[in-house]
Amino acid sequence: MKTFDQLDERDAPNIHSMLNDEENKLRSILLNRMIQAPGAVDPSGIATEANDAGINVSSILKRLQHKGLAAVQDDGSITGVYPFSAIPTNHRVQFDSRKSVYAMCAIDSLGIAYELKKDVAIFSSCSHCKRHIFIEIVEGKVQMVKPETTLALHVSLSAYKDWASTC
Repeated sequence: MKTFDQLDERDAPNIHSMLNDEENKLRSILLNRMIQAPGAVDPSGIATEANDAGINVSSILKRLQHKGLAAVQDDGSITGVYPFSAIPTNHRVQFDSRKSVYAMCAIDSLGIAYELKKDVAIFSSCSHCKRHIFIEIVEGKVQMVKPETTLALHVSLSAYKDWASTC
């Protein structure tokens, strides 16, 4: 078993390298929208920004869905863009003093620190025993974990197309 600092690219591939420029641009627009306005994203609300970036929201969003990186409801609202969840979960990640987002799962909450390239505080709970968990990441390093006995099980994502299957 590896510790968090022993993980490498094969264990946690860089999502940006899995996407083309258009997909990365739309994903970035969606993540920024989720940071600015919590809740589901209405695709029409990002149309102008996407058009200015030369992106067709509908077709690129379908590609992100096909890759398992976006969750779109029947009404068209976007409720998840890996690793963010627009729906409240037990995994809240706080940054920039007051801003926060929800992660799709506990491991994704760790990844948000690296996605945002920011120091974060993670407020989570064990899905088994419901015990509260706090993790602080500063300058890309885990600085504090409470309770200290907290463990995380990580599955190599390179073996899965649908990353949600590893949560």
